[in-house]
Amino acid sequence: MVSESVKAFVKENNIVGFAVSMIIALTIKDLISAIIGSLLVPGLNVFLISLQIKNFSKYLPGEEKIHFLHVIKPFLTFVFTFGFVYFMITQFFQSWDKK
Repeated sequence: MVSESVKAFVKENNIVGFAVSMIIALTIKDLISAIIGSLLVPGLNVFLISLQIKNFSKYLPGEEKIHFLHVIKPFLTFVFTFGFVYFMITQFFQSWDKK
């Protein structure tokens, strides 16, 4: 059984709310990452091919390569996730101020 002190700690520090918000945030991040990986990056790839840019990676001395499209996907995921979270927070505080 859970002791009363643990229950009080969870209730006072809003642990359940924090856990739920983390789950929602990770789900939104995964959704945005899937949209970018399925729509934006292939669209960017087609656009670059239409510009007749054939090589999207640069060779370094030796066997290593830099893949630019592998860098673009996490960057776009960060930008869109940051924008979504910023929008949600500003909307929350605007509605809070109206009350």
